[in-house]
Amino acid sequence: MTAPHDQTLPSGSARRLVVTKLADRFWFWHAINPDTPPVGWPNGSGALVGSVFLEVEDGIVLIDPQVPPDGQERDRFWSALDRDVARHPHGWLAVLLTFPGHDRSTREIVARYESTVTTSIWIPAGTASWSEIGHTHVFGRETTLPGGVVPVLFDFPGGYPDGEGAFYIPAHRAFVLGDIVVGREWGDPHGPGLRLPPDSTYIGEDEASRAAVRAWFGTTLRHALADVQSRHDPRTILVTHGEPLIGTGGAALSELLIELDAYAPTD
Repeated sequence: MTAPHDQTLPSGSARRLVVTKLADRFWFWHAINPDTPPVGWPNGSGALVGSVFLEVEDGIVLIDPQVPPDGQERDRFWSALDRDVARHPHGWLAVLLTFPGHDRSTREIVARYESTVTTSIWIPAGTASWSEIGHTHVFGRETTLPGGVVPVLFDFPGGYPDGEGAFYIPAHRAFVLGDIVVGREWGDPHGPGLRLPPDSTYIGEDEASRAAVRAWFGTTLRHALADVQSRHDPRTILVTHGEPLIGTGGAALSELLIELDAYAPTD
């Protein structure tokens, strides 16, 4: 993308598009999701959502993309992406989704470029059966994704294997998370970091469901994130809700793993 580098977003900022250059041909942007409920998302996040742009030799990867909903920032976004796509007249554009609920502007993007480049939409295998977004591909743990992106699959609480995906980008030691773990919002008194959504946002609000989620925090989720740390040792963690951890992702992940230890079974 070719928008100006802007890595700051003050709490309460009225800006609706903030683009951060992470490296050459690797960008992260925040935009308003117009579908945000008036009280915010159940995970405690606000209307600004995060998306990822990665350009490689023969194409472009977008992760959980959100186009600004209106105004000059919308025009600015399309102008930049139009130029990027034009550099690959015989290439491709792939949209990778952490889960179908993060389709956001996927249909709009594919409709704009499907006559220009080869387009594809990728979702986790575990959510393919209820996806309504018209995906073209599903991915599993061993799938080779466009752009050399490595998939990470999470077994969702309540018996839903491979229910949500995340993505590791080896060239940049970057890990991209959807809803399963989110970032703290700007202005959080604890500062930037990773946090767990409330236990009621996963499979139900009754106490039995909450207890099952808390047990899952200390076992399945902790094991999966510890494996990411051991296998990939990410330096940057990009979250699609909240403030990203640019260059400090490894420390943030270590802190979250300590928090998850508190949920581990004691017997």
